[in-house]
Amino acid sequence: MKKTITLMIIVILLICCAGCSSETSSRVISKRYTKDGVSIRYPALQGASKTVNSLIKDEAKKALDYYANTLNELSLTVGYKIKLLTNAEISIVYSGTAYVKGAAHPNALFYTTNINLKTGKKIRLKDFTSVDTAFVDKLKKAAKSQLPPKLFQAFQNYDDEQLMKYLGSADTLDYGVDNQYDTFSYLMKDSIGISLPVGHAVGDHLEIEVFR
Repeated sequence: MKKTITLMIIVILLICCAGCSSETSSRVISKRYTKDGVSIRYPALQGASKTVNSLIKDEAKKALDYYANTLNELSLTVGYKIKLLTNAEISIVYSGTAYVKGAAHPNALFYTTNINLKTGKKIRLKDFTSVDTAFVDKLKKAAKSQLPPKLFQAFQNYDDEQLMKYLGSADTLDYGVDNQYDTFSYLMKDSIGISLPVGHAVGDHLEIEVFR
């Protein structure tokens, strides 16, 4: 009898979890922007406002601003992964490669978009956590335990002052502004992901995740 009850509980939980997963995935429609050598995939949300979906698309395409003068010679491919989707927030990670004809090598791309679905506005790292010495200390400890040796060595090139500056200006793709440091954040249920730029030899970017 007890085994039967236990089995029934497990089945019910599995059905509930499956329903939750289906509900989340059914909210997302995969879209793609293509032109010449460019392919950028991005999500659209069913039931979301036009403002939100337009913002997602516009932010996904901002990677092109970095190559505005070489679009005719550009080969760029970007995909996405949704790190968090709730009724209040969405956090999207974009990654891919870009190559300009004649360049020494392709560049590895990584950028993110975090949006408050209630307001229809972008949210940045400084909007959902305090970018202070305590956060920097947490990031350094996480880096030591998570990064492979070569990436950790690259991370150590940042001093605390640089980290504060980069993190304080994180999450902007506006090319050409003074405080654009190719530093991005993304949200997960219990943690915050941070992406920092590093040299091409070690991958162009590194990611560290810290508990909220």
